[in-house]
Amino acid sequence: MLRSPIATSPKQLPKDANTPTSAFATPTATSARILPTRGASKVSTTTTDEKALCRICLDDSQEHSKLICPCNCKGTVARTHSACLEKWVEVTHNTNCQICGTDYELESYGWKKFRDWSYPRPLSNEWEDVLDFRCCIAWIIYFSRYVYMNAAYGTQETNRQIAEAIGDGVFAKCWWFAFWMNMVYYGSITVLLADQWITENRVYRFRDRRQKK
Repeated sequence: MLRSPIATSPKQLPKDANTPTSAFATPTATSARILPTRGASKVSTTTTDEKALCRICLDDSQEHSKLICPCNCKGTVARTHSACLEKWVEVTHNTNCQICGTDYELESYGWKKFRDWSYPRPLSNEWEDVLDFRCCIAWIIYFSRYVYMNAAYGTQETNRQIAEAIGDGVFAKCWWFAFWMNMVYYGSITVLLADQWITENRVYRFRDRRQKK
């Protein structure tokens, strides 16, 4: 059987001192030893002192957005534009770094401009949340009148007028039970709606984890 000339023994292959022994060795190191020119030091300096780039858009400009370090990554993937990261989170719905696993943290930077404020809205587009939103508005109006009557006429006079309207029997007990239950339920809904409205009308930015000098 004829053997292929390629299948030779490793002892028959010529060894060169400048030949990289690993398949992952970069040719840059070999050429640097063969051609030690004056530009070699400049190349290494440029590589080490290279400007920081955004790992999303690969741009170093900070004209429209600031370069920040939102996670614990180091090196060339450490920085990103705040606007690029906001768009990335909005599209991918990932609130943590896919490399180091660090959760992105938000910091509040005040309110939006008044003309940019949005109106309160339901917690979602589901019919239950839409119904809760409308009932919550009606409850706030009703409860505001109850508070006004207590402030203007006093608690005793207000309770007396309510007793004249609903009586003092079983119906009155059911009415007061429903009143306090609605106050607890729609009070919690009001807190959630207020928190959502505040979040939508404030300016948030991702926290820069770089240590300030």
